[in-house]
Amino acid sequence: MSTRIPQGAARPDAPPGRAAARPPASPADPAAAPPRVDRRRWAWLFALGWVAQVAVRLWLGSGQTVPVATPDESGYLFAARVLTGGPDADMSFGTVYRGGYPLLLTPAFWVGEGPVGVYRAALAINALVSAAMLPLAYLLLRRLAVRRRWSYVFAHVTALLPCVLFYSGFVLTDAILPVLVVGWLLLAHTWLTAPPPAGAARPSG
Repeated sequence: MSTRIPQGAARPDAPPGRAAARPPASPADPAAAPPRVDRRRWAWLFALGWVAQVAVRLWLGSGQTVPVATPDESGYLFAARVLTGGPDADMSFGTVYRGGYPLLLTPAFWVGEGPVGVYRAALAINALVSAAMLPLAYLLLRRLAVRRRWSYVFAHVTALLPCVLFYSGFVLTDAILPVLVVGWLLLAHTWLTAPPPAGAARPSG
């Protein structure tokens, strides 16, 4: 018969008041614990980055006072003026301008004074929307498993690409089109990768 004592069991000759010795617990693996994200610091980084992107766009369009890409810029501004209850304009000789982008421009007629003020306010609206490429590009890069810091850096680079930055100085749909495309891609990816709802029936194979 074996006389080997199992690990962790009390020895027969041990004092009655002494507890059985236990093996030392292994320390938790620090790499397995999720890193603590400083949400406040990242919120400030994105807020300041977005303000910087808006400032760059306003600075590039500081010399613009009248529409130069006619008749498109004038057509969108006329459509926005009609949506605010202002007088219409005869644009029957040009392209039909839909009401989506002019609806975004309607606040320019509420805050702008005179034609120059309205045009400058429309460019400011473009800058606010176009600068949203920063957080959207960051989210897209994170979906591609890029590290957080590099995603933030390359998001700034993406927001400063010519195809994103150039048209923000004109009252055209091209100013907000990149933001809409990236936002649509993120929504489509979220929809396609979302887990099925609880209780949903699985197709039988």
